[in-house]
Amino acid sequence: MNDAIPPTRAPDRVALELRFVRVEDRDDAVQEAWLAHLEGRDPAKAVSAFRHRVRRRRLREVVSGDLVTGALSSIACMHAGRAACA
Repeated sequence: MNDAIPPTRAPDRVALELRFVRVEDRDDAVQEAWLAHLEGRDPAKAVSAFRHRVRRRRLREVVSGDLVTGALSSIACMHAGRAACA
């Protein structure tokens, strides 16, 4: 994995941040690190921001999915009558 890390002054910080990223998101996190390096930003901060951004997106998706499921079950209860939901 260290071959994929962009050359920085503190490659250990980037490697540390990459350890906290989910395995399925690691390639995208490495791309974020490279992009930050090429833009002159701190790759470790970019990986951290990516990790937080992905986590917030996942949390929103779960909540949205739960809301849709709850709304659909409420609609089904209204059509079937209150006794069917008890």
